[in-house]
Amino acid sequence: MPNSIDLTNLVATLGAYSRGPGIDLFIQAMNTFASANHIQLNTDIQDEEPMVVPEIGEIVQVGKEDGWNPTNDAFGFKARILKVRDWQVDLKIVPLTLYKTWKGRLQSGKLKPYEYHFEGFLMGQILRKVQASMENIVWKAVYNAGTAAGAGVVNPLEVCDGFLKQIADAITATTIAPVATGAITDQNAVAKIEQMWDALPEVLKYEKVKIFCGRNISSNYYKNYKDSYGDHLTYNSFKQMTLEKSEGNASFVPLPGLSGSGRVIIVPEGILQMGTDLLSDMNRIKIEQEKRVINILMDGKIGCGISTFTLAGEDYIITNDQA
Repeated sequence: MPNSIDLTNLVATLGAYSRGPGIDLFIQAMNTFASANHIQLNTDIQDEEPMVVPEIGEIVQVGKEDGWNPTNDAFGFKARILKVRDWQVDLKIVPLTLYKTWKGRLQSGKLKPYEYHFEGFLMGQILRKVQASMENIVWKAVYNAGTAAGAGVVNPLEVCDGFLKQIADAITATTIAPVATGAITDQNAVAKIEQMWDALPEVLKYEKVKIFCGRNISSNYYKNYKDSYGDHLTYNSFKQMTLEKSEGNASFVPLPGLSGSGRVIIVPEGILQMGTDLLSDMNRIKIEQEKRVINILMDGKIGCGISTFTLAGEDYIITNDQA
């Protein structure tokens, strides 16, 4: 094992890697963190983008042999704004330390295929942390405009307003009327989640909806159901536990970003949305040498939005009264 690394060559290879396979890894990271698999992703947003939801009234009428009877004002749109904000990574690394770690894992056979090269191992470690931060940002972040100007401040939960903040604001504004479940425990979870299901509009009970919650909530439901009715819960094709009362239409989606929260959100697909800038931007990752260390700079944009709270007078997002 060498006692030193040719930093000039490493900077060059890392730079080339970050503009090629590194970008592919970045795209994969932003598309596949836990919540990204369940939230509508909108890309290539630089500032604001309308989230357009069509709202169609009754349009079918009795047929006539002749004549023209147009339905006025039957087709409309709702549009809320999805705003993205800047995030960045400014990282100073000592390559030799990481090189030794990579060498040991390489010899143990524990690396993933893209980590066989040191450059892939290094970028993989960084992007896994970015993924974890994005997961928490989309749910728990509360935007703080002053953070951008604060030297040495590193708090990803101030990048933008996450879904929990937006839902709390909507409850305060009485846009959402939360279901009064109180604390959901392993003694009452079945009744409390069914209470929320009952609040869902009838039209949505025939569609596929998702129950977003922390692992503690889904575990409480599992234990409460098992203790009360036995171990015969229903699972969908993705091996997600479903709400028995929904006849398979409502699936539990426990997410790391909701860990520690008592909030439960029942929504159809497309209501919760996430925005980013152009993920394939070749210049988003920059590599610089500074004496014996390497600086890695990464920039991007992230934002969250709720496309609509109601449609045709019906509530399209059901949540409870627990933060």
